[in-house]
Amino acid sequence: MLQLARSLEMVNPMLRNATSVVAMDNAQRRRDALTDLEREKELEELAKNKALSVDQRQVIEELKKSEKRRKGFRNTLLKRAINNDLLPSMEAEADNLLDVDKFKTQEEFKEAVNAFIDGKWEDFSAEVGNNVADTDAAKILWNHVVDPYRLKMDASYDKKLDEAIAYGQEEEVGLQLDAFTRKRIDEKTGQVIKLDVAGLGDIAENREQLLKEAGIADKKTRNAIIINSYGKKVDSLIANGRYADAERMLTAMSVIKVNGKPIFRTTDAQTVVTPLVNKLNTALRVADSTSSTTARQAKAEKDERFSNSVVDVISTLRAVDTREEATDLDIKEMSNVFRRLGVPEGDVNGLVDQVFNGPSKPMAQFREVLRQAGNNSNYSDEVQNRYLDNVDNINRGLKEAETTPIRASALTPEEITKEKAVLQQYLEKNPGDTWRDFARTRNYRLPDEMKAYGDELVKGDYVLETDMYKNVDRSLDSRLDVILDSDDYEDVSSGEGRIFVDSNAKFIKERLERKALEVADKPEAERNQALDDELNAALSEEEERFKARLDAKQSSIGVDKPLTEAEIKKIIKDGKAERSFYFSNVNDFEYVSLVAADQSDNPSVNISTIKKEREDMIEKERTAQLKRSLFHYGFDSWTPKSIDMLEKSRMDADDVKLFKDEAELRDISIEWDEVMQKDERGETLNEEEKETRTLFNKLGIYNEATLLLFFRAQTTLLGI
Repeated sequence: MLQLARSLEMVNPMLRNATSVVAMDNAQRRRDALTDLEREKELEELAKNKALSVDQRQVIEELKKSEKRRKGFRNTLLKRAINNDLLPSMEAEADNLLDVDKFKTQEEFKEAVNAFIDGKWEDFSAEVGNNVADTDAAKILWNHVVDPYRLKMDASYDKKLDEAIAYGQEEEVGLQLDAFTRKRIDEKTGQVIKLDVAGLGDIAENREQLLKEAGIADKKTRNAIIINSYGKKVDSLIANGRYADAERMLTAMSVIKVNGKPIFRTTDAQTVVTPLVNKLNTALRVADSTSSTTARQAKAEKDERFSNSVVDVISTLRAVDTREEATDLDIKEMSNVFRRLGVPEGDVNGLVDQVFNGPSKPMAQFREVLRQAGNNSNYSDEVQNRYLDNVDNINRGLKEAETTPIRASALTPEEITKEKAVLQQYLEKNPGDTWRDFARTRNYRLPDEMKAYGDELVKGDYVLETDMYKNVDRSLDSRLDVILDSDDYEDVSSGEGRIFVDSNAKFIKERLERKALEVADKPEAERNQALDDELNAALSEEEERFKARLDAKQSSIGVDKPLTEAEIKKIIKDGKAERSFYFSNVNDFEYVSLVAADQSDNPSVNISTIKKEREDMIEKERTAQLKRSLFHYGFDSWTPKSIDMLEKSRMDADDVKLFKDEAELRDISIEWDEVMQKDERGETLNEEEKETRTLFNKLGIYNEATLLLFFRAQTTLLGI
């Protein structure tokens, strides 16, 4: 071709460009069949030929430039396909491959990975084109991606297997501890048997051996499985109100040894055990606080309603042999007994069915079903406590009903109590009747006390059968989901909502019960509207309460951990006492309080000077100086403004003294604790109490445990 081009040039110089183009085109066709290295070598060899003319050398240079552009575009195409499509796709689908339940052996897993990679090669080839995919560059890039991916997947699969084994073992020991700690009832006395912790040590020792046999060689991992499993069980006991059992288990754990060493006294174990001890102590304090006069009175009233309703049901069932003989009102009354006992709503109908499907007559069967429900270990301790606290009252009520005659003369207080139960039974069985109708069936004149009681009986019970009452949990949960889905709480676990519903839905139900009694005599439309308004108000109040607790948990200035030596040095170094510029005095400053801190470990500065200088620091946005001032001097007494200053300086509540002395700290803490307990009982806070809640929430305080941490941190800063 070059010889032809040279001959054509000699014939007619005007054909020079045309012949050069022809030569380039034909040479390009030939080069396309060669590899990158072969093409580069050929062009280099041509360029070395000294016999080439200037134009011929220009052709070769053009070919070189064309070759570089072609390679550049091809490499761009390859890298784009790998970075934008291949790598993200492989990473996104990695979890599907790392399924140890699906691929149970290394062989199955590797076969799946190979098939996956083969499929990705086909996708890759289709995207960049087979010609490009077959090039050396494409294969090099492909291997550069795939080989590390295989190694990473192999390592991840091994890790997944280890995690699956560890999870399975932790699940097994959890089930074993569940069975070991299950509540047991003395058949003779009906009382709960105290947890016997003697076998906990054997469980730990045996589990250590099983963990070794399962292939968990790392001792630290084995210890963590045992420690976490025991910790979760203690946490569960506390959550269910089994404080005495939780305390026994914690005590037993402190002496348990595995391989001759106290496993629960290690540093790692303390990170699990210490929070549980604090949580138990807090729960015990809260439980003690419920022993107030108001709480006792409220409990006594609930217990009385429960025991009376049980006596009524049993009295009614004396004349009932089958379910067909029971009226709808009988069934409703029986259902309400189980609700008052505190069993889950989903179990109520099933328990009623058992009353009529058992081997005994309904009256005896009801007492047995009630006894079993009251001792059901799957229910909360509140259920069992209510049952056991009222057994004597129930038995006395039945005995008196059977043995005490009704006299024509004035009734004794004991007889009035008994007759109230009979009145309640009559009114519930005869809708529309009043105490006047009941009086016609008795051989005595009703005292005013019974008349008033008759007017109030069952006025609000209708609400228990409404959808709004039965769906309170779901309604509250839906509202909390909206809060948790907002940007403000995107880092909060969704489990927070479920925990709050479990603890606070009952407050909404209690409000509905009170409102139902209040509006019982209103027209139905007005009554329903009042209940609907009460429900929305209660839901909104619980939403507000939930947000407040989330804000406290996300507080940036709450008690975290004490400042380290390095952090203290940085605060002192950054917070220079004075600054002076040679060419301008606009930003010069000198703070007397900080100069004094430079000169003495115990500086003495007038408080007015400190406050004035802090105002200047805030105005001039000298955060480092403000932080150092707070570190050295703290506050001379409590003020809500200290919270704003903590936020501006980015200091925590355990970094700065906020109170004058121990007395002030104690007084403010008591005030906060009263508001906090009222909030935790689901009571409505007034505006002043809400402001107080907002204050301590900003300091990360939302329960007894966090208040105690704050109190201890401040006592340390006060030097107590």
